[in-house]
Amino acid sequence: MPVVCRRETGLRPKAKGDRVKASTRRRLPSSAFVYPRQRKYPINTPKRARAALSYAARADTSGAYRTVERKVNRRYPQISTRHHRAKR
Repeated sequence: MPVVCRRETGLRPKAKGDRVKASTRRRLPSSAFVYPRQRKYPINTPKRARAALSYAARADTSGAYRTVERKVNRRYPQISTRHHRAKR
């Protein structure tokens, strides 16, 4: 099997800052999550809010998209979603 470099495949290595460390996640307030009791879908930054929307849009997360969308729109009205146009 030939070795293919990342440049040819279009893949790029993940940056170290892409993931939330466990210690950082524990320090986040409950209001920084869509589901505060389970501490699921952190939305404390616009980038994480967009990521939460994309994770919730997957087929195996039934019913979660609408809730995530509502919380993201409340916190970041400038982010466009399926049922909401961005306010500029």
